[in-house]
Amino acid sequence: MDNFDSKKPVPRNDRLSQLMYGKRREPPKSEPENIIEKYAGNIDYAQLMESMQTLMEAYHELKPAISKISPLITQFINKNKQ
Repeated sequence: MDNFDSKKPVPRNDRLSQLMYGKRREPPKSEPENIIEKYAGNIDYAQLMESMQTLMEAYHELKPAISKISPLITQFINKNKQ
């Protein structure tokens, strides 16, 4: 009855365990607690806002074209589903 002692830790390094349950995952590496502060310090907010403004201007210029093309794309997708 030594083989079925429930208090013994079961090794998972054998081939059968790896086949049945997969390889053990490595524990996640510890991240710095202030990860947001780490990356927030390197952001140029003026550049970010300028890029967002450019993006929004491009969206507003393309919005009429997108609204005209959207029904055609939907119709094309519906025809290909059938």
